[in-house]
Amino acid sequence: MSTNPTLSADWYINSEIYAHERQSVFGDSWVHVGYDSDIPNVGDVLSESVAEVEIEIVRTQSALLVAAALLTPMNRDSILVESFRGMIFVALDTSNCPLVEWLDQFPTALVDLPLEDLVFHSRTVRRVKCNWKTYADNFLEGYHVPSVHPEMARDADASNYAVILGSRHAASWRQCLWHVRLALSVVRIQRGSGRLGRREMASTRTQRN
Repeated sequence: MSTNPTLSADWYINSEIYAHERQSVFGDSWVHVGYDSDIPNVGDVLSESVAEVEIEIVRTQSALLVAAALLTPMNRDSILVESFRGMIFVALDTSNCPLVEWLDQFPTALVDLPLEDLVFHSRTVRRVKCNWKTYADNFLEGYHVPSVHPEMARDADASNYAVILGSRHAASWRQCLWHVRLALSVVRIQRGSGRLGRREMASTRTQRN
């Protein structure tokens, strides 16, 4: 079995590294923060936090989305906001590329998935006292799926789970696609069991340190 080096433990506890990551990982990226269905009407507001920056997204009169970072109670900075197939993304760095360019091959990979048929069901917030990479490592590790999520494993063929390295965005989107397919498999399973109504999907958002 081939092995690969891992990050030093210091990368999970060093405050200076975390401060740098807030900008280089989250500040320079498009981040998924919500859904069009969260703010369907003119004047609706969606509040979230990205890289420890509080943000607000407003549905304007023209049905467009406008987003701002709330730096202080009296100081707001405009940030980028776009919607892709019902999913709202923001970018703190206003010089970032357009969302569709940043998504790379992800839109093509999602062509056959009925994202527009899914509607918000509920929200659960779990506050995890750990560095964000600890949570991400656990989320992306696929060995636990057959034993912890047997229904998902049967439907999504978890035995073929693999981490494929590629360009900066391509590798992460391949991971996301696999988890999107898992989420949709849960919808199909739970529709059959009656636990969720037709075209409903449970949504879990986790706040991480």
